[in-house]
Amino acid sequence: MYKAKIITWICFTSISMFLPIGSLAHTKLGISAENHKTNKIASDYFNIKADLISEISTLYPDNAFGLRFFPDLAVTVINSRNGYPFRMFVVAGVTTYLFEGDSINAITHVTQVLSPGNPGEFDNGYAGIGGVYYHSDGKMYALYHGEDQEDLPDFPDGINGFYASVGLAISEDNGLSFTKAGPVITCQKDKYWESFPGQPDRGSGAPCCIKSKDGKYLYAYYGDASRVDWRGVQIFMARADISSSPPLPGNFYKYYNGSFSQPGIGGLDSPIITVIDKNYASSGNPFVIYSDYLEKYIMLYDVDDWYARENDDDIGYSGNYVAYSEDGINWFNHDNLIAGIAAPIVGETMSWHPAVIWDDSNEQTGLFVYAYSSSWGLGPGLIPHYMVSQKIKFEKYLFMNINGEKDPFYDSLSGPDDGYLQLRYFTYTQPQLSRISDSDDDLSAKIWTAWDNEWFYLYEEVTDDTVAATASQVWDNDALEIKIDPIPDDSTETSTFELRLTALGDADVLPGELTESLNNIPNSMKKYARKITSDGYALEMAVKWSVITNNGEFIVPAEGEIFGATLQNHDNDGETSRHATVQWGAVMSDMVWNTPKYLGTIKFLVDHKLQFIPTNSMTGVTNPIPYDGSDYHRVSVGSDAFAVPLKFNLQQNYPNPFNPETTIRFDVKEPCQVVLRVYNLMGQKVIDLVNEDYQPGAYEVKFDAAGLSSGIYFFRIQMGSFNAVKKMVVLG
Repeated sequence: MYKAKIITWICFTSISMFLPIGSLAHTKLGISAENHKTNKIASDYFNIKADLISEISTLYPDNAFGLRFFPDLAVTVINSRNGYPFRMFVVAGVTTYLFEGDSINAITHVTQVLSPGNPGEFDNGYAGIGGVYYHSDGKMYALYHGEDQEDLPDFPDGINGFYASVGLAISEDNGLSFTKAGPVITCQKDKYWESFPGQPDRGSGAPCCIKSKDGKYLYAYYGDASRVDWRGVQIFMARADISSSPPLPGNFYKYYNGSFSQPGIGGLDSPIITVIDKNYASSGNPFVIYSDYLEKYIMLYDVDDWYARENDDDIGYSGNYVAYSEDGINWFNHDNLIAGIAAPIVGETMSWHPAVIWDDSNEQTGLFVYAYSSSWGLGPGLIPHYMVSQKIKFEKYLFMNINGEKDPFYDSLSGPDDGYLQLRYFTYTQPQLSRISDSDDDLSAKIWTAWDNEWFYLYEEVTDDTVAATASQVWDNDALEIKIDPIPDDSTETSTFELRLTALGDADVLPGELTESLNNIPNSMKKYARKITSDGYALEMAVKWSVITNNGEFIVPAEGEIFGATLQNHDNDGETSRHATVQWGAVMSDMVWNTPKYLGTIKFLVDHKLQFIPTNSMTGVTNPIPYDGSDYHRVSVGSDAFAVPLKFNLQQNYPNPFNPETTIRFDVKEPCQVVLRVYNLMGQKVIDLVNEDYQPGAYEVKFDAAGLSSGIYFFRIQMGSFNAVKKMVVLG
């Protein structure tokens, strides 16, 4: 089978030998980027992933509207006009056509709008629009690929050689007709450069363009075939200042050595998509668009790994690629969208000239439109390339390195409303079992969380004066424990999904590996790390949403969705049982493991953030503790028997007698003002411990008697119509 050996050398290939007189199909290739086979590179905090989420669909087959070999550059969508809400430029053969209709699937009108120039002109063999810009003067400025095919050596088998340039055409009627303004970007080497003899493809071309984010510049991207300094065929860029004038000839400056300092006509240039293995692969046909969703420029381009194809009978790097940029200059995340031949090889399946047309206002999904042939060529059993599409979706994924270190994204979080919790010592539960943290130094935690469509992320820094694992159960050791209700709407449910991660790990300390529930999750569904610090420890985890399930329920990770959860850290001070627990949830109780009605609510927000709402979505019960790091003089302690007290109650202080501190607990049945006062034996008021409105719940307040004389004191509470008095003794 014939394979066009010319692909070994070329950036652009004219293939008129396969076409009727007056027609020409066209190829533009280059050398691929360094990063093609590396892992994703972070941009800010994010990875970006593009997926083709539908099967290939034919938009317009060969010979549609009498056209063949199209699109021969990436399609370019332009503004609508009366009667035609959808309009785009399509290059077929050597000519540019305007497609108009109700949508890309319903084109009803096709007009030839730009054709090759006259003999002696720079575009005498080809004129294909690759990008447009609307200026404030009301005119459309189109960059197009022009070819001079005169007086140049042919490719093998008589295919015309050419010298390419980027031309400018101006329209005053929204693309119905054009006036050519001449070249705006040309190769640094002229048509007859001494190193060109024998090389049929020469010059710079295959342009696209986009306005910079600040609106000051028009960025133009193009391929260059000069192969200066053995740099191969690559992708380059130039820009024109459009803040005060349109992008006319003389206004473009090429990017060279870090600045736009070289003239567009004949100036030097530096590649923005760099070489893998010099001259062993070709990248070209850039198409650039901007996404508001990603807040990035997106570049699509083709790669032809001619060396692998010619020598190893393998596609190698060949295919259609996507890359991203913050500034339009530096590109990252070079990913392969379609692996396959991206050059016109007779009899081979090929795809090239990709473009994206958005179909949502968020600019996250669209049509991936490109040229395709299942058996390329012209003749029996062969078919020229024609227009096809697939649905494409772009996703942002957090770039998290699960290594026990705080990731930069977490610095953007400020409090519970965006995913940052502070579990201070007074957020303890079950003080009746002496599981009380004495201070922040004894046990406290700072927790940061995040999400993307695939993963739940958590990082915490725990202050703990004694890091230990001497108990037989994971929940009695230093550990993080999370209880989750995927769909918090069933008040009869009595179980939760759990995640546990110990500070020291259980492989070396505890018998077996059954107590740490992360061990029961497949490695492909989890990532975690531990680190001992000077004042405690740090834990980090990432768990796939798909593994978090309970009773057939799953979490839907999407903005506005919710799930129920309680987060808690347990403390072991070298004993056989738990010393304390600090907790976030709607009801402070050790029974959260089998009582979903005690869980708080977590809501998915934009920008990969989570909102922690200390309210149970079924009962409406709210935990009043602020988890923002501020002080708090009381804590809802809950009850193992009920979530809301059934009656008003004042408990005896503990310890009693005491010196100098004791704790007073009380239950509030319904919203009311609470006044809690301490009196001496003479009936004189010593201090108001509480005087404010309370919601239903179980509360406590600490009383420090330092400075008081030893003896008998009374504490009295008034809650609505409820009154109670109890005696306490201060020791000397």
